[in-house]
Amino acid sequence: AMTEPELTGRGFTDLNTLVTRIIENFLATNGNASIQLKTVLAEEKLRVKVDMELVAGAVSDLLNSRYLNLGSSGSLILRTLRNGSFGELHVYEPGSQVKLAGLYRALENLDLNEGDSIGEDLNLARAKQILDSHQATFQAESELREGLSFVVKFPLAD
Repeated sequence: AMTEPELTGRGFTDLNTLVTRIIENFLATNGNASIQLKTVLAEEKLRVKVDMELVAGAVSDLLNSRYLNLGSSGSLILRTLRNGSFGELHVYEPGSQVKLAGLYRALENLDLNEGDSIGEDLNLARAKQILDSHQATFQAESELREGLSFVVKFPLAD
């Protein structure tokens, strides 16, 4: 019961509004008070149907995971844009070098029905479950000398 997301709070919102809430959650739990954020928000309204608090918490949990260590360089760039029938949030940390195998291994191997793991890995599994329930996807990539990029895709509501 603790791991099942409560989905009664879904409503329509603009992706930029959701991203503002994600940033608030991220900063409140990141612990790097000197982190600098640059946002490049889409000018057009990108309407999504989400439970604002659940999704903002889920994305924040992923961004704050020990596997990503996001914010360690002190600067992040967040951007929203339309990509076909999806609204996307791109988070980029220049110069950050992270091995992402641990993140994907943790998400693949957790089985909440079997009671696997607790703590942060449980938060990751719950975050993935929440995004899955919203038909949202995420992907992280770390490129040598390029940095870390993280993308969350939300289906747009018509």
